[in-house]
Amino acid sequence: MLSPSAAKEQILKIKKSMPHGSTLDFRVEDDQLWLNIIRVPLGSPPGTGSRILARLLEVADRARCSTLLEADPCDEPGEPETFDLVRWYQSFGFKRQALTEDGVLMLREPGEPCAWEKLLSKAKSEKRLDRSEFDSWITTQEEIIAREDSRNTSLQRKRSHRFG
Repeated sequence: MLSPSAAKEQILKIKKSMPHGSTLDFRVEDDQLWLNIIRVPLGSPPGTGSRILARLLEVADRARCSTLLEADPCDEPGEPETFDLVRWYQSFGFKRQALTEDGVLMLREPGEPCAWEKLLSKAKSEKRLDRSEFDSWITTQEEIIAREDSRNTSLQRKRSHRFG
């Protein structure tokens, strides 16, 4: 088990390893990890955000910290909508707690199973999935979300053009 100070050090290492232009603002208080901002630049390889969040949650689990965040989109072109962020965070075991002025407050208890953990566990028991296949699955999930975001953006543009 990690102490809160050791968890903070591990998270700072993750922050330093993030792609150029990424943002991670957090705080560790007692048994809680608050992720204030976690963002990777548009155009990052698919799966980058998922891999970073997975690493952060591994640290939180080892420190037995609950993880809290607000699913709050940036309102920039190409960025996901609140609904998409909530759905993405839910795949990591986060649960909706409350609506806020800007988004949705979400909580993940330590050790909460994630969709990718369930897949990896099942595949390992069947001896069918190695690390590269896991990374490929993460990439596929990110690509699906990106396509949906692109489709939603196109629909919004068409609607605004028609009615604007």
